[in-house]
Amino acid sequence: PVGLPALQIEKSILDEPAEGFTAGDTVTYSIVVTSTGTGSVENVLVNDQMLSDRGSELTCEWNGRGIANGRIFLDPQDTATCTGSITVTEEDVAAGKPIVNTAEASGGYNDVEADTVTATAEFTPAATKEPKPTEEPTDEPSPTEEPTAEPTEEPSPTEEPTAEPTEKP
Repeated sequence: PVGLPALQIEKSILDEPAEGFTAGDTVTYSIVVTSTGTGSVENVLVNDQMLSDRGSELTCEWNGRGIANGRIFLDPQDTATCTGSITVTEEDVAAGKPIVNTAEASGGYNDVEADTVTATAEFTPAATKEPKPTEEPTDEPSPTEEPTAEPTEEPSPTEEPTAEPTEKP
């Protein structure tokens, strides 16, 4: 008897920064497709519409062979790993909502189609970081007490002695 084809798919984001992605950052997705049936799956097609819409491609490898947006043959328990990237846009950040990216895999064997499987990965872009203002140095010195040009008056001694002593013995 011929085994039945079946697929499983998992999708994740690679190297997501703790502070989140901001405009201009590259988001790289990993998609792992596994043949989980009792029979092989041929013409496995992995599709990620968001990547296609943004002009990016998936690159897939299985059994050491690379295929770019191609079809893959998987024996039971074989896996194929695909990666692709998008760039976070200002519009993504301004939207202020999660970016949900879905991938799907399909295939079959001898006119028996495996169920198409899907997986999603999502992230919410972080607001663009505002630089903290720094205190600008000034070219003008802060005011100091200026010395006066004229000397201060010195006390002058009196010429006549006083009749009374200032202290009593």
